[in-house]
Amino acid sequence: PVMERGNSDDLRVGDLAVAIGTPAQIKLAGTFTDGIISAVNRKIDITDGYGRVVKTMTLIQTNATINPGNSGGPLINRYGQVIGINSSKIASTDYEGMGFAVPSTTVKEIVDELIKNGVVTNRPVLGVNVALSSQSQIYSIVVKANKLPVGSVVIDTIMIGSDLRNKDVKEGDMIIKVNGKDMETQDVLLDAI
Repeated sequence: PVMERGNSDDLRVGDLAVAIGTPAQIKLAGTFTDGIISAVNRKIDITDGYGRVVKTMTLIQTNATINPGNSGGPLINRYGQVIGINSSKIASTDYEGMGFAVPSTTVKEIVDELIKNGVVTNRPVLGVNVALSSQSQIYSIVVKANKLPVGSVVIDTIMIGSDLRNKDVKEGDMIIKVNGKDMETQDVLLDAI
């Protein structure tokens, strides 16, 4: 059976919301949690592993519990329609009932792009995994000895499909400037992307 897609644009604060997922282990598959829609266009900053904001997303906020393992599961309305895809929560002892879902209208746009193009277009990506030079003793010495910017990063891997695979770029190379701006912090690269 396929669940019907609801229109997240029709949501109102206070509408019923039910999250379905598999928290913790497979024997808990199909766990339902219920609540309400707390906000319909909540702007949430998404951060990287260093706590830096990499993008801001517009999400549905719900107090239906979003446990680890619920991510990717449906957020449904009282009609049993999928109105969002559970994605995250604020995990802290200071907060409760702050879960978030990607709206069904956003999901539809992404799915349509994937079906049509095989990728989501108009979203920039460099196609590399990088590490801070300061995380490596050798690269730290290279940065200091050559008076390079302290935020310089090392290309750890070049992803399959990255345009950089066709360029004179290789793993182990350093990014020290972006558009002529010194890499004083990794944010210089993130901001450009």
